[in-house]
Amino acid sequence: MTAFGSTTLRQHQNHLEYEQKTQNPELRETLPAEYLPEFNVGIKDAKGKLLMNDDGTFQTETQQLTAAEYLNAPIINSDNTKKIDTLPTVLFAMLDGLFTSKILIVTTAGIATLCIVLFFVTSSDSASMVIDIIASGGNPDPPVGTRLFWAISEGLVAALLLAAGGLDALQAASIIAALPFSIILLAAAWSLFRTLTREEVPRLHAHRPRK
Repeated sequence: MTAFGSTTLRQHQNHLEYEQKTQNPELRETLPAEYLPEFNVGIKDAKGKLLMNDDGTFQTETQQLTAAEYLNAPIINSDNTKKIDTLPTVLFAMLDGLFTSKILIVTTAGIATLCIVLFFVTSSDSASMVIDIIASGGNPDPPVGTRLFWAISEGLVAALLLAAGGLDALQAASIIAALPFSIILLAAAWSLFRTLTREEVPRLHAHRPRK
């Protein structure tokens, strides 16, 4: 963090000060606010329901939030027509509040996006390799064409699930698909245990040297 200079360090210290002082409502007003990014937040009534205007848009106000507050706040888009899912974007909200320089914000956001893309690409590539080896009968060097087929198929399934129901649908599908395999893994573990207990270990006889 210190590699970004004293400005970044000051931002980090301000965040620590913020976390300490927000526990006391009387001290919250004394906090410096220039380091906190502003967001379009929906207004709730006493029951916690978002208030709507006559034209169907949300009633909003501008608030300065930390990353933790951003994650739990009802963030509304710029047109006041849709609530934004804050979970996928909380990392970028944290970077926005951590740095004051726009160049640093854009640079770190780009690096974070690249790391996320590399993580998913390498994970998908490894999964495609394993599936292709199994589908090709254990061939350790399967053809590139079938490997591309499995990689594209995985990407299409994930994209369709995200488009249909978002992250919740993708997580639910992963859990449902993993349930039958958990039963198979339990059976395989029991079979391995039975095989190991029945296996006879050859005894090694010590050979005495001849005199």
